[in-house]
Amino acid sequence: MTAGCVETLIIWNNLPFKRVEVVSKKDSEKKEVFYLKSEDETIDDGGEDGESEWEIVDEMPLLDWILEHYKDFGSSIELVSDQSSEGNQFALGFGGFGAILRYPFQIPQEVVIDYESDEESFEWEW
Repeated sequence: MTAGCVETLIIWNNLPFKRVEVVSKKDSEKKEVFYLKSEDETIDDGGEDGESEWEIVDEMPLLDWILEHYKDFGSSIELVSDQSSEGNQFALGFGGFGAILRYPFQIPQEVVIDYESDEESFEWEW
């Protein structure tokens, strides 16, 4: 989306992800954004003594963040409900994300998400 290639963003209206902005406790210049799959999930970085190296500075549902910022990227947005068979297929088959692009765009391999894996969190580096 930040590359400006998304003309219309199509999103499931019950998207189960949250966006968490964190800053390193050791180096306040080091900032990261994590996208977690459930409300109960936390950032577990395996820090020393079981203490996280990250301090959370902002946390909100991903859908809310997108609804606040999609115009910043020059995109329009369409919300999809899973109450129809087509909407349910979109939510299950595409994980609730879709887009109509302005021009061809190759998604970097590290952005591709495997919803079948046990991995509960992922990072987007667009």
